[in-house]
Amino acid sequence: MITKQAFDKCPDTLRKALERAPHASYDLILRVSEVGESQKRQIEEAGFTVRRATRIVPTFAVTGSGDSLMGVLTCSWLIAVEQDKPVHAF
Repeated sequence: MITKQAFDKCPDTLRKALERAPHASYDLILRVSEVGESQKRQIEEAGFTVRRATRIVPTFAVTGSGDSLMGVLTCSWLIAVEQDKPVHAF
């Protein structure tokens, strides 16, 4: 069962998009407490493709369905989720 605390890791706008289209593919940033092989394995087992990981600011950039997120929302090492969007420099 997914608790309110787990859902709080995901912003309302993203959560609503996931509820409307749970089978659609999403590019997401998973902010984590640490980047390691164990976390990567759990993310991949949930159904995501890990595109990159960074250790300076511990994150995984992933692609997968909204349903895949349910497999990692309750993980203690997951701090927050956000959509991966292009970065524009001025």
